[in-house]
Amino acid sequence: MRSYPNATSNSIVDKASNYLGVRYRWGGTDAGYGLDCSGLVYNALNDAGIPVPRTSAQGYRDMSKAIKESSVKPGDLVFFGYGNTVDHVGIYAGNG
Repeated sequence: MRSYPNATSNSIVDKASNYLGVRYRWGGTDAGYGLDCSGLVYNALNDAGIPVPRTSAQGYRDMSKAIKESSVKPGDLVFFGYGNTVDHVGIYAGNG
């Protein structure tokens, strides 16, 4: 999980919400054609003025800071994977 102290949690969630309804496309980075999980995060955070790496694995490696699950707040990034591999990222929107 990753927190962004210089951005409001609402601004990150609001930017991500702008992409609701965009089709899923593996490797997608353009909302006009489709986004994958990291494409959504990449676009939403860049829209909020936060530059991030393009892929979930790069983001986890370069940006992650472990925080307790009970401390996660809206706008934090949540990384998922299997074994030692991270292959999915999401933006926590709140309310569990």
